[in-house]
Amino acid sequence: MRKTQEILGLPVIEVSTGNQLGTVEGIVVNPDQGGVECLLLERDKWYGEMRALPYSAVLGIGEFAATVLNGSDVFRVSAKPDLVSILERDVQVIKAGVMTRSGKYVGTVSEYVVDEQSGKIRGCQVSAEGGGEFTIPGEKVLTYGSKFLIIEDGYENYTVKELSETKPAADKKEASRTGSAAGKTEDASDPAEVFEARQRQYLTGKKATKKIVGTGGQVIVEEGAVITDEIIEKALAMDKYIELTMNVSE
Repeated sequence: MRKTQEILGLPVIEVSTGNQLGTVEGIVVNPDQGGVECLLLERDKWYGEMRALPYSAVLGIGEFAATVLNGSDVFRVSAKPDLVSILERDVQVIKAGVMTRSGKYVGTVSEYVVDEQSGKIRGCQVSAEGGGEFTIPGEKVLTYGSKFLIIEDGYENYTVKELSETKPAADKKEASRTGSAAGKTEDASDPAEVFEARQRQYLTGKKATKKIVGTGGQVIVEEGAVITDEIIEKALAMDKYIELTMNVSE
């Protein structure tokens, strides 16, 4: 799972070319589905229109980037009337008030977490009216509105303290079973590790299309050199991983 603050600002990389398509500027929630409809990318020109990437087209969201297979999946917001309709409903989630079905006000949403694979909202962190924080599991949210989230009554019985605790038990059991069978590289209990392992697999064996230099002029990779695990580790350590992913070829 990923918090919104871990998604916003990520570069979006086209896997087929290694090009950066933009950075994530916003997250659009579909209130009827309780999940992310698309990611908003910054304008490619200062006078241009905001662009969108359907969440269904996202290959994965890692610590360093969100990836997509083809840049053609990115479109202008105005090109999709259904998306415009969702935007006009102005459902932000964060800063929305939280109210029970029976009308009790319990606090304000300060953060929420998203299932990286499905885009579903797994939990909303709430700053309580009387102080402190707790988390409402996504399945207990009845309505995502522009001003309020409406939740089931009896929230005291099903809230949890941490966003990390919101993953359904059935998912955890399946993840554990899959992970023990497939090993660390395909450990489904941690989607981030799986995705980052696949990113490494994608990069390893490709050639750098430019010389990349790190702190103090230390060369991370020479132009034309084959990418190895050692080079990837150097790029990570010197905060040059994104630059590396953007400058490779077959």
